[in-house]
Amino acid sequence: MYLLPREKKSVKGKLAIITGAGNGLGKAVSLKLAHLGCNIAVVDVNKSAADETAKEVIDCGVKAKAYKVDVTKADQIIQLRDDVEKDFGDVDILINNAGIVALNNLEEGPEYLEAVVKVNLLGVILMTKYFLEKMRSQGSGHIVSISSLGGLHATPFITPYCATKFGVNGFMQGLTEHLRLEKLDDKIKTTCIFPSFTKTIQAVEDFLNPNVRMAVLEPNQVAESIVNIILTEKTSATIPEYYELGAKFVQLLPLKLQQKLYRDRILNEYNFKNSKI
Repeated sequence: MYLLPREKKSVKGKLAIITGAGNGLGKAVSLKLAHLGCNIAVVDVNKSAADETAKEVIDCGVKAKAYKVDVTKADQIIQLRDDVEKDFGDVDILINNAGIVALNNLEEGPEYLEAVVKVNLLGVILMTKYFLEKMRSQGSGHIVSISSLGGLHATPFITPYCATKFGVNGFMQGLTEHLRLEKLDDKIKTTCIFPSFTKTIQAVEDFLNPNVRMAVLEPNQVAESIVNIILTEKTSATIPEYYELGAKFVQLLPLKLQQKLYRDRILNEYNFKNSKI
């Protein structure tokens, strides 16, 4: 949380590459950046969805192209990097957004659990690895990864999902320090973002109790916040912003009190009664 307003950078004429941009939050962020004059490389495993996003981005008056890529495959990412450089030139902003919204727990089969880990965490690591190489050589860049509030304070019954989001948090913290020690932090910026529950798919709404009091956000609302966070180059931020202070306060309390304030409240508010460990 930052007490004073931060100056916003311009993204006009810059290039952002966004994974999982065919639908939901990734698409909303793509369009928000496009309205600011940013060109977009639209990446998604669903090519037809990526094509539709690219078309809408172009309608905003900027350049865009769709790429079908599985972010868990290193060879596809290397090819993507080469293709984007040929089509656009240097990448200014990498946004690691692709993920599986896993609202199930350990009763799921090993193939599903492996997919959650690979897409949500390995995909972030691989995309960063190969695009960071280029950012080093060009001497500039901004790496953004979308974690979750579940990556700051774990939510029961969606533990594999939270594990991956904690992993993204740890990876980005490590990356930030790595770049700082290499004296590259003034050239290559890092940002990790922790949104609350977002209505990106129907399953999220089905998962929540109608009487829930925690923030459940619309994709456009979250996308607006994400873009503002990117423009101000914050290293980390929660959405809503006030959750950051609240999470830090709760973590200072004894475990039993944390459980009373947070975990028991969640059990009462969410439809977890049919969940299994």
